[in-house]
Parts: sequence; C-alpha cells; structure tokens
Amino acid sequence: MKLYRSLVACALGALALLPAHSALINRGGGFIYDSTLNITWYANGLVGLGSWQDLADGQPWGDMTHALALDFAANFSVYDPLRGTTWSDWRLPKADPACGTPVYRCSGNELGHLFYEDFKGTPGWSWLSNSPGKDHAAVALFQNLQNAVYWNAELGANDPINLAWSFSAAGQQIRNTRISPNYVLLVREGDVAAVPEPGVAAMLSAGLLVLAARRRRHCV
Repeated sequence: MKLYRSLVACALGALALLPAHSALINRGGGFIYDSTLNITWYANGLVGLGSWQDLADGQPWGDMTHALALDFAANFSVYDPLRGTTWSDWRLPKADPACGTPVYRCSGNELGHLFYEDFKGTPGWSWLSNSPGKDHAAVALFQNLQNAVYWNAELGANDPINLAWSFSAAGQQIRNTRISPNYVLLVREGDVAAVPEPGVAAMLSAGLLVLAARRRRHCV
C-alpha cells in the first residue's frame, strides 16, 4: 500500500511541476488549463486555418461564419502525445448575455475572463498590444492570436436568426452578424491532466504489478 501511495504521489508531483502562471497552467502539447473556470483552452488562435470551414468563402485566413464555427468545434479532434489520448469534446467559448452589448469588462464571458483576469488586458487595447499592466507571460502561452473578433457559442439575444455573440481582441463583448467571418478559439471542460501521461501511467501499472506479485507470494 505504501508503494502504491508513493507512486501516486510521484505522478501528481510530476504534473504539478509543469509551468504555471496565474490561473493558467501550461499542460504541454498546446493545452492551457484555467484552474479558476476548470476549462482547458487549445492554445492556437488560428486553429481553423486550412479547414474546409475556413475555405468555404474561398479565403484561407482561418476565419468563418458562426454556423461553420459551431460545426468546426463540434467535429474538431486533436491527439495529445503527452497523455496518449485524443481530445474531441471541444466547443466555442461561452458568452455572458447578461453583460449586454457592446460592452467592455465582461469577464463572465470565457474569452472575457481570459482577456481581463488572465491576460490583465486593458479595455480598448488589443491583447497583442503593450497595454498597461498586461501579463505578457500569460499571453505567450497562446500562439497565433489575431487582432480580430472571435466567436462565442451562443446565438444573439432577441435576433438569433441573424446575430451571434462574439468577443473582440480589444476586450469587448459584442453581437455580430452570423455570416461575419470571425475567428475560432476552442475550449473544453475540465483538465487534460486528469488523464495521466503515458510514462506516469506505465509507472503506476508497474507498481500495481509489483504489488500483485507481492500479494501472490504472501498467499502461497
């Protein structure tokens, strides 16, 4: 039992040593865990680039309509070599309709939380700018962020046929026409670190085999 506990402690300790910054924890492989919201970002601000949803308008820029963004998120999967698993439960970030539109400082929006709480962004300044107090290390955890508008998941209040919620790189929650070509940043529930890395899993398996062998010897 002591050996098993030691193995588990070592596994958890290895995960805890991964670089962390504020509430954002770099899990490696392009996965950034937000320990406050208990969500994991896929840290590529141009994740849709080259997809058929991106190319639907004939322009390979990585942006797409809201309907295509929802379809892209629902069908996106990515292999995680660190943990030996494929993640396919992605979605668009949640808006916060209660904040209204257009409005700054809406940290109830998941992209707004990323902008204001994690990046320490300044309203009206792009998350790519040198705004006062900006947490450059937190922003650097992400790649290919665009100075543009990113889609939220929800359709626009009062006009869901034509509008959908979105969030600008300058920290503003807005409603946008659903046919607008906006960008995609994906998120999933929970922490990818809940799945042990292959090396850790192998270590735990080896430990369990040792325990089983010892028990068999005691039973003989």
